[in-house]
This record gives sequence, structure tokens and C-alpha cells, in this order.
Amino acid sequence: MVEALVALAAPGDADIVGDVVSGLASRLESQTESVRRAAAAVLTRIARPGDAEPVTALLRDPSAAVRRLAVGGLSRLDPEAAREPLRLALADESPLVRTAAASTLGASTLDGVLDDLERLLVDEDPRVTAAALRSIGSRSTGSHARERARGLALLSGALSAGSPGVVAMAALESLESMGGGDAASVALGALGREEPEVVRAGVGCVGRLGDAESLSALIPMVQHPSWAVRGEVIQILSERRVELALPAIRRRLETEQDSFVRDVIVRALRRLEE
Repeated sequence: MVEALVALAAPGDADIVGDVVSGLASRLESQTESVRRAAAAVLTRIARPGDAEPVTALLRDPSAAVRRLAVGGLSRLDPEAAREPLRLALADESPLVRTAAASTLGASTLDGVLDDLERLLVDEDPRVTAAALRSIGSRSTGSHARERARGLALLSGALSAGSPGVVAMAALESLESMGGGDAASVALGALGREEPEVVRAGVGCVGRLGDAESLSALIPMVQHPSWAVRGEVIQILSERRVELALPAIRRRLETEQDSFVRDVIVRALRRLEE
């Protein structure tokens, strides 16, 4: 039924869309949760910029699933009409709704979004914080210098030792999407983390974005306790032709016990010594 109603409204006939919107909106309050959720799924996919009232009304629904759908529908409204409802959704009791609000804010054209997203960086649910960090990255990409610098500063804080791994990984994803040597410099903050998967992601980010100075900071990581990190570092250093790493890589070959990493080292030495 959801797909049929969406398909019916898809051609964009104003009368048809209006009939579907008003018909669904008039029945939302008296239906079961499953019906309200289905109605919300239709409304939020066919809403027009001027349909603020029926879409924002969904934000008062007792079901978090319905409210989450409503947040997605706010992106179809006029930006100014969506501003306050979005900010209210950032304080919703459900982390699923707050996560959706963070993602919708990141994709919006509203000004001052970084202020709202920054408040989510201390959210009690790390999934909400991770969504906010991804949105910070998308909003800071291609921004003017001041906004980009602020975005990088916020992402840097998320790499601190006290942040959950999922938060640190989201920050690194954002740095990768932003690109540039300044993002690589911030990603170096992940190298001191305890989680091998986070360190490896940080190494990869620096390896893809970094300049000579950032890449040289990877050289000590050839001695990292995790074989996966060592292998990643050595491969990146060889691919980026960091010849300064040769002595460290040769020393590691003398003590390396992992067969996979030894193979990586041998290939790296061949490449760097060519």
C-alpha cells in the first residue's frame, strides 16, 4: 500500500498529491502504530515544500519509529519551515530520532548547523554522536576556511582517548570525506588509540591524504603490536614511496614473526629499493 500510494503521487499532479496527503493526515491520530508508521512512510516521501503542518505533526507521535520517519520528511520542506522542528528533534528522547535529525541537518542548506551538531557531540548515545560527526564532515567539505577549521577542530576532539571506538571511526570517515593535508594531520590523533581497528583506519586516512611530513609520522608505527596495523603501515609507506622508512622496515624484518607481515615487508623493500 505504501509503494502504491507513493507511485500514485509520483507523477507530481498537485491534486492527487494533495488528496493523498490530506487523506492520510486526517486518519493518523486514530490508527494503530503500524498504520501510522505506514502513513508516515508515504507522507514523508511525497511531501511538498508547503506541507509543513502534516509532516511536523508526525513529530508529536508517541512512536519513535514514526517520529524518525518524520525527521526524514523534514528535508522535503522549505528550509526555514524545517529549522525549528529539526532542532526539536535533536532533543527527542529516542536516540534513533536524534540520529536521524543529525543526518538530516548535515544534508540541509540551513546556516548555523555546526552549532546544533556540536551539541550532539556530548550525547549519551555514541550512535548519535557518530551521526553528528559524519554530518560535521559533510558540512565542512568545501566550506570557507573558518568553517572548515572549526569542523576539523570538532573532529579532532572526537579522536581523543576517552571517546568510544564508534565515535572515533565516524570522525575518521568524516576526515576522509573532507580530504586535504589538514585532515590528514588531524587523523594522526588516532594513532595513539588502543583499538587496532581505529589505529588502522587512522593510518589509512593519513596514507591517502597526507603529505611528506604526515607520512613520516607513520614510520614508528612499523613496530605497532598489532600485525594488521604493521602490515597496513608498511604497505602504505611503500606505496607512497617514503624512502625514509627503509631503515625502520629493514629492522622490523629481522624480528617479524607474522608470515603475512613478512611478505608485506619483502614486497615493500623491493619497491622502495628499486
